[in-house]
Amino acid sequence: MGFSIYQRGDQIAGNKLGAAVTDGNYRWILEIPYQPHVMEVNTTEGFYELSDWVHLGITWSARLGLHLYINGLQYAVDITGYRKIRPDDYETRLILGRRNDFLDHDSNFTFEELAIFERELEPFEFRDMFGLRDNINYNDADYYWDTQGLITSDYFILADHAVNQSEASIGPNENTVVVDDDTIELVDQQSDILLGDFNGTCISDPSLCYRGITVSLWFNYAYANSGTQYILSSGAQATSRGFVVLKQGSTLKFIVDDGSNIWTVGFSLSDIPNGEWCNLAFTWHKDIGLTVYLNGASLTPTSQTITGSSSLDDYSLLVLGRRNDMETQYGDFKIHNLVIWEKYTYSKNVHRLFGISAVEKYHYDKSDYYWPFDTPAKLINPTVFSTDGISYTSDRHSVGKAVCTDGSKGYIQLGNIPCLSNPSFCTNGFAVALWMKLKDIPSDQGYLISVGAQEEDEIGFVVVQKPSYIDVIVGDGTYQWQVEVAQELFSFKHWEYFAFIWSPNDGLTVSINGTVVANQESGVRNKVRTNDRYNKMTLGRSNSENDDFILACYDDIIVILPDANTQLPGVEDLYGDPGCPGYLTSDQVFNVTDGNTDVGTYSTQLVTDRYDVTQGAVETVSASGQHGYIGVSLGNATTTCLNDPSLCTNGITMSMWLKPRNFANLQDSNTNPDGYGYIISTGPSGGKGFILKATRNQINFVVNDGLTEWDAEVSIRLSKDWTNIALTWDPYTGPRILLDGIEPATTVSTNPNDTSTSAPHSYTDIHIGKRIDDDSGYYHAVYDDLVVWYEVLEFSDPNIPSIVYGDDCREVLVTTNHAELDALSVWTGTIECDNEHAAGCSRDLDELYEMIAGDGVLDETAYQIVVQKLHAYAQPRTYMTLDELEVSVEVFNKLLHHTLPKTLNETEALDDLQTVLEISSSLLIGHRQTKWKSVHQSHPGATMMMKDLESYFMDVVSRMRDEDGKKGDLNITLATENLIMQTSRFDISSYDPDVQFTFPFYGDARLGDIDEEWSAPSDTITLPKNVFDFTTSTDGKATVVAFLYETMDEVLPSYSGDESVDSDNSQVNSRLMSLALDPPLREDLYNPVVIVLQNSEEKTSSEETVCTFWDYDMEDTINGGWNTTGCKLHSSTSTETICYCYHLTQFSSLKQPKNTEGETKHDKILRFISWTGLVISMLALIILLVIYVGFRPMRRVHHMIHVNLIVAMLVAKFCSMIVMLIQNKMDACKTMAVFLHYFYTASFTWMLVDGIHLLVEIKVTLGIWFRERLRYYLLIGWGLPAMIVGISLAITIEGYGSTTSCLFSIKDGAIWGFIAPCALIIIANVWILITVVRNTGDEEIIKKADKLDSRKSSLRASAILLPILGLTWIFGALYIGEGHIVLRYFFVILNSLQGIFVFLLHGLGSQEVRVVGKALIGRKNVEKEFVSVLRKMALPKEQREEKEKAPQPIKPAYMG
Repeated sequence: MGFSIYQRGDQIAGNKLGAAVTDGNYRWILEIPYQPHVMEVNTTEGFYELSDWVHLGITWSARLGLHLYINGLQYAVDITGYRKIRPDDYETRLILGRRNDFLDHDSNFTFEELAIFERELEPFEFRDMFGLRDNINYNDADYYWDTQGLITSDYFILADHAVNQSEASIGPNENTVVVDDDTIELVDQQSDILLGDFNGTCISDPSLCYRGITVSLWFNYAYANSGTQYILSSGAQATSRGFVVLKQGSTLKFIVDDGSNIWTVGFSLSDIPNGEWCNLAFTWHKDIGLTVYLNGASLTPTSQTITGSSSLDDYSLLVLGRRNDMETQYGDFKIHNLVIWEKYTYSKNVHRLFGISAVEKYHYDKSDYYWPFDTPAKLINPTVFSTDGISYTSDRHSVGKAVCTDGSKGYIQLGNIPCLSNPSFCTNGFAVALWMKLKDIPSDQGYLISVGAQEEDEIGFVVVQKPSYIDVIVGDGTYQWQVEVAQELFSFKHWEYFAFIWSPNDGLTVSINGTVVANQESGVRNKVRTNDRYNKMTLGRSNSENDDFILACYDDIIVILPDANTQLPGVEDLYGDPGCPGYLTSDQVFNVTDGNTDVGTYSTQLVTDRYDVTQGAVETVSASGQHGYIGVSLGNATTTCLNDPSLCTNGITMSMWLKPRNFANLQDSNTNPDGYGYIISTGPSGGKGFILKATRNQINFVVNDGLTEWDAEVSIRLSKDWTNIALTWDPYTGPRILLDGIEPATTVSTNPNDTSTSAPHSYTDIHIGKRIDDDSGYYHAVYDDLVVWYEVLEFSDPNIPSIVYGDDCREVLVTTNHAELDALSVWTGTIECDNEHAAGCSRDLDELYEMIAGDGVLDETAYQIVVQKLHAYAQPRTYMTLDELEVSVEVFNKLLHHTLPKTLNETEALDDLQTVLEISSSLLIGHRQTKWKSVHQSHPGATMMMKDLESYFMDVVSRMRDEDGKKGDLNITLATENLIMQTSRFDISSYDPDVQFTFPFYGDARLGDIDEEWSAPSDTITLPKNVFDFTTSTDGKATVVAFLYETMDEVLPSYSGDESVDSDNSQVNSRLMSLALDPPLREDLYNPVVIVLQNSEEKTSSEETVCTFWDYDMEDTINGGWNTTGCKLHSSTSTETICYCYHLTQFSSLKQPKNTEGETKHDKILRFISWTGLVISMLALIILLVIYVGFRPMRRVHHMIHVNLIVAMLVAKFCSMIVMLIQNKMDACKTMAVFLHYFYTASFTWMLVDGIHLLVEIKVTLGIWFRERLRYYLLIGWGLPAMIVGISLAITIEGYGSTTSCLFSIKDGAIWGFIAPCALIIIANVWILITVVRNTGDEEIIKKADKLDSRKSSLRASAILLPILGLTWIFGALYIGEGHIVLRYFFVILNSLQGIFVFLLHGLGSQEVRVVGKALIGRKNVEKEFVSVLRKMALPKEQREEKEKAPQPIKPAYMG
């Protein structure tokens, strides 16, 4: 355990700098490419190597991970780490220069200081805690005084700039006031701060500022005094060199005196914010002049002069608050910091003076109000934090600070912005944008931004986070705009850029990361808001009340308030941070595509750059083919380093990208008379300046400083791909060229200059693509990015390619290759616990599982380690928590699915099986039953163990081979405290079908004292004699694996989805046994498996026993439940239960209270409806049957069909009545279910016969005799149902009847043996009826129309009965499947009244039956009445109608 920072050499990937932390459980590791810049230094003692000082640091916590810092900047992070167990911490020494556990891996470095804090540090804390500058933008400053430094100074200033001129000491005098951590106040009462004596330095003598000087200070100046007050002084008064900043009357002056000239610039005090914090900076170079910046923007002076000077460096103190040569003219202001660079600062880097990054400067420049949370920039617009509930966190760049509110007490007030609190003032609209990290979902609502508008009558602007969306509201007093941003459009715990743009004309638009997510163009007038009571812009809660807090983080908030001349920004302008442009250390970058005042293009065209950005580079040939160039203006001054190398006192470096296009013009004497193409030209040929020119085969870099001309020549043919050319020069080392990061072989020639040709020239710009002094020397190429450093960059620096390429943007590397880095870790020379697998290092179950969770299938090595570990962890004597038990099951599952070899040695396999069985036995120990019950509420638990255990043992046994490698017979018995396993393997062909296999065989000596330990168990499973007649194979080897579990009844839940099991009141009441056979048996055996189960508790007279098996596929369960399907109770006593089951699986018995509850209200009603309806239906059917059978005239074919239909339905109703009496008798119930299936199917088939007969009588020629036709009808009516029921019984006999219902089973599919044929019959009958009706227009049919007319009652009856019967069984099927009470009512009513429907349709609806009925009622001769009706019906339809219309004869009186 511990931490390390190390270097590692890699021949392929290069040198690495890394760090690692191990806490005993995890290891965090990170590496970055790192090559120190080592330089050879020549001394009198010889050469030695020296590199720059660098500050290395790491910070770690299990929460934040491991972070690596270089010079205060984060470069790498490992957030997650990886599992690496180091249980011991033997090596406790802290050692520098080598590892602490082995005399090896020495390091070569120079060490100065080591500091350790025993807590994690955020990136913004790191710099301050380790003595680095708190503001990263001041890292390259030569002198830096923060608020603390102004009081105490620092070691280097105290050592190098101690005051020698007087008795005064460095620091503030007694009148200076320390206001707070950010502020020191110098009052106009002789208060000052002496910063040191800088004699002989650039500060006191600017003539020594070869690169210039820059001074920046943050101060707050209330200018009430009209006299002279000094703010900062290092001289520049009277006859002293130096610089000074002072207030003189109403003018603020900046003076620099270098002994040759005095530069003075003045500004009106009205340009400086009165009584507000601001950043004031000036930068000076003797060849460029003096420039002043206020808050990062250049100030236009009201006066400026340059006069001669002959002053000396007489006064060398640097003083804040007074003159440095006398104690007078004190200032009156507050100051935060002071920063000095001994170089000129070009506009590109002005943001550094401001103390903010280029990205923060980007946000500041585009806004009217800006709130960062890093000092010193946060001073411009002060904020008010709540006293509690506010914390700092790292910003999105892992550099600065952001602020978080805690969601309960924290909030931030940004101040009053009238335009936001009353948008009616914002006639041109407003835009608010900020970086925000949402960290939680509020239970109700929380205010992210609040400027009024949170009440129904409030105007203003508000952003409210709600549980599923963000609500944005703007009310201007007349209209309201309101949009919702759905939760899925934003993320949590990640920085995102939110922008809100509103104007009265264009409405409200919300964007996230530059993408519009919601908008509303027109406001709603009926939501008028008029009150403006709460006008402070607040983050984190409502600004009206102390509630509705929110948990969120904020950074870089901007508000844009355009005026009439400024356009409101669009979404494309508020996309977040600009990309890093690179060239971070350069002084000037000339973007050739900008088209600004500094860069002009002539006869060129924009093309794609090296990053494939459209119009990102310039080609120096116009679209018409005319040669062109790029001109870069350097200002009006002629004394610039670029045009006059003699002014480059520290040398110069330039970098440019180009892509040659065409070399043909190089041979053109008109365009290129000297055969060269000029890439860069800053001076005339032979005059001062720099020239980079090329032919097809060489490049020349020419430098002329007026005294010497250098010509560096490289022989090379530039390709037509992008090439980076870097140039560097100083008068001591001369010119050097770097091509694509590599310095080629260069020939340098020097020639003394003729003074007549080296005089100053008038060129003040740069030409790219041609020579500056003539319209010739064109070099046709694509150009991009001319970059300048006013210093010499060392080509030996390993980072030089990335610097000159512009690839020097910092990227934080996140470790994802843990396995690769772990493999590269140093070996300690001792065998570690993870030398074979990380699981070897585990110290508990959680660690064991985490180490194997990601492994997929365990290999044999990992298996052996894990099985031994789990065996030790699961010992019965070991206390195990609920979580540990759940983890144990997961690990056990992982074990049983490891990769097995094709064959296994019997001895080794038996040892493994014994160990696995012991693990199972330990996990299932009885005293863990409470925890198992909790496990089973959310996990499969023990049931998954049973299933996996059976599969694993079967798999292992099937692979076992004897010493000769043969698959011989086996007979294995293994016993543990809670488990017995027996397995046999034998030839199926040698198996005696008259011998029954019984498990377990208690006579086996290997069971030991099982009788005593298990209280004389009698549980057995016996296979049927002819068991192998029903397997999938009848030859080869058979394997039987059987288990008997002692404590499983205490472990398994009693849950069941089976109707026969009362899950709430039942309990497992026997040991659990399982048996598996390979080859497997079919699902439904003809002969049962006999299971004898010893009751765990005696069964009382009020309890019943249910034979069950564990059904892993039971619906709506986690991993199954108890099922009774295929199992039945054979017999049961108080101590023993015998079950018959027709399949193999895990068996047990449940006991539950007998059903003694009375019928429910619905049961009583339905029973009454059933009995009443069935009785009435049967009476109606009997009456109708008597009429059909008892009278000879009714014995016709179609009447005989109706007789059979009535018989089928009558028997079906009778069976339904019997069912209600035998509901709980399984065998009788199953029998009645078969009868119901047969007779209800017969009802449908006889209706089919009725339809067929009707079709035959209409369509077929007469002549088929009665008996012949009836024979076929009987075959269909009674034979077809018999065939259907027989097939259904063969397929699923278990689907008929249960202890709760004597109907068909949905689950076993028996009901489809009834529903499907009936549906087909209904479809056929409908087709028949439609055919009969549609064909009544045919000539042949017209002849038989009378017959159809006489059969219309049958036609009508079929048309009505078919849907009634079909609808009845639709409700029946739905009721059986779903069990809804409403469906049951429909089914019972329709089913019980079917007989009545038949009576009404085939009885009262039939004219023949009505004749019989009338004759019986009128006591007339039935046959005579029937013959009379038949004769009438035999007449043609027209004659019958005429006869009915004819007047009836008057009956004589004597016939009275």
